[in-house]
Amino acid sequence: MCFGEEFDVPDGYLNTASIGIPSVSAADAVADAVAGWRTGAGRPGEYDEPVMRAREAFADLVGVGATA
Repeated sequence: MCFGEEFDVPDGYLNTASIGIPSVSAADAVADAVAGWRTGAGRPGEYDEPVMRAREAFADLVGVGATA
């Protein structure tokens, strides 16, 4: 994700601190993953690359190695 993401909330919506509204792209990715899981179409290998990217991003954020 990056700055400039779109959100499906009305203009002036200010309650993101307690609700944590996801961006359109994040919500779409979650919906696609759940649809695959729900219908049995998802395969474990499809999650390897996103999990690796998430681990690397978190490791970079906290200053540790991604394999730790």
